[in-house]
Amino acid sequence: MHLILRENELISAVTGLIKIYERLSCENKQNFNIFSILRNSDEEVMLHSRFIFELLNPTGTHSMNGAYLTAFVDTIRDFVKLPFIHNEAIDKSSVFREKYNIDLLILLSNGYTIIIENKIFASDQPKQLERYYNTIVKDFGRDPEKVIILYLTLDGHEPSAESIGDLKHEVHCINYANEILQWLDKCLNLSLDYKPLYEVIKQYKNLVKDLTDVGVKDSVVMTETANLILNSKESFKSANAIKNALPAAQTKVMQDVFAIFEKEMYNQSKLRAYNCLDDIRDYYTKRGQEVCPHQFYSLKSYSDGDFCFDFCLYIEIAHTLYYGFMFVERLDEGRLEAVAKEDIEKDNPAIYNECKNLLSTLMSFGKNTSDMSLYWNYFYDNTGNPYDFKQFSDNCIDLYMNLENEIKNMTSELSTIINNY
Repeated sequence: MHLILRENELISAVTGLIKIYERLSCENKQNFNIFSILRNSDEEVMLHSRFIFELLNPTGTHSMNGAYLTAFVDTIRDFVKLPFIHNEAIDKSSVFREKYNIDLLILLSNGYTIIIENKIFASDQPKQLERYYNTIVKDFGRDPEKVIILYLTLDGHEPSAESIGDLKHEVHCINYANEILQWLDKCLNLSLDYKPLYEVIKQYKNLVKDLTDVGVKDSVVMTETANLILNSKESFKSANAIKNALPAAQTKVMQDVFAIFEKEMYNQSKLRAYNCLDDIRDYYTKRGQEVCPHQFYSLKSYSDGDFCFDFCLYIEIAHTLYYGFMFVERLDEGRLEAVAKEDIEKDNPAIYNECKNLLSTLMSFGKNTSDMSLYWNYFYDNTGNPYDFKQFSDNCIDLYMNLENEIKNMTSELSTIINNY
């Protein structure tokens, strides 16, 4: 009992520190950021890939020609062994966004190709990097010896084996906290004489700093928290007890989220869940692994000879909580496995078009697509922010505090689509 009291005191003290800093931050007008107002700060497609593309593109509206692309090439040159390329040649390079489903594709005029897979919270797709490489080499005719694959994440982690597939080509891991911030600093230096450009890039840099936890807030709070923990042996023991209990508490939240989804989906649409929730227990204890607990809800089953597949709604937690629609194959022992939508489109075009067209009619919101999903979208809280289970954002706790009602509202949104379907 005495130890529990000390743990509560430690939590209260740290909570107080965070509140003090947040109050001070609110009084600081530098917190204003146009990017976080217009978009959710972690939207990799509509915010980050889009803005990075605009800077990299020599024909972008910035009118800086290839200056920002040159700065990016200089940033990655050392570890990808890119030869020097003159500015005039850089200006003749081409940059694409979402071409062949590749987030960012750079065709340098010296024959080199740079593939950038941008992963903030989205999960890896099966054989994703392998497909991109094969598309560029086989279908686009680019020199395989001059292809550079960059896997861009917040923290620099490696792609999953599932994403790499049978790819033998080297994949270079870069991250927002290092390479992107370094590149943005170079862009700022290039923009000193152009105030509008400078201010926009500066605000984007601040957004990246906040997103990667390299802002001032965390360093200050962490330093003060460390001082509290080191204040006595008892405080250190209390902190260790809290640390060990935290993954269990986070896991309990995730388990309950899926359990309520399963109950509400049946109550509202009479759909049974096909669960793949074994990864929940590993989600917070094996952070180096890419685990994505999910549920499938079959909307319609199809058979093509020995190939049996379903068109499903899925609910998944990769980093964020989101839902989508995809085709899945029925395997032995009742298991379901996602199928690339291009395979269904190729082999069963009538079924593919039927499902796609019907969803297009029913969905008036969130039409993000991926290699596997016809459509997907985040679940948002009442302030318009997604739920980040990797960092365990504050709204995950808010969700848990009112779990039944919140999941019921989310399920109602899905039931409208399902029942019309």
